[in-house]
Amino acid sequence: MPPLADWGQRVGAFALDNGPAIVSGWIAGGARNNAVDVVFGIIGFFGLIWAIVNAIRAGRSGQSYGKRALGIRLARFADGQPVGAGLGFLRLFLNWVLWVACILPGVLNLLWPLWDRKRQTWSDKIAKSVVVRAR
Repeated sequence: MPPLADWGQRVGAFALDNGPAIVSGWIAGGARNNAVDVVFGIIGFFGLIWAIVNAIRAGRSGQSYGKRALGIRLARFADGQPVGAGLGFLRLFLNWVLWVACILPGVLNLLWPLWDRKRQTWSDKIAKSVVVRAR
């Protein structure tokens, strides 16, 4: 199995894959103007689609657009193969649930690879996946 990805690479890929949905959701949530709310709501919807497509791509091929840009890939811990579209989506869904449930679990999940031996988030542990260097 290739070396495990660095935390910074993982965060960068997460930002590229989920950033549009996160940023537009924050802006729309704080909007005081209905027109602004609608515009960022539409951007947020397309950001959500972008995040889902990237999660499924990462599951199928090992690389989302963000992971490819940062030279990392998602792999099944047991054999290094792609985890599949279902587990790719499950990882994304679990990340969202942890952030929505309360910000603290989302932050802990994001930071967990810093001290975990296999550099896994909680969603990686559930999906039995790791993020490794692709190059």
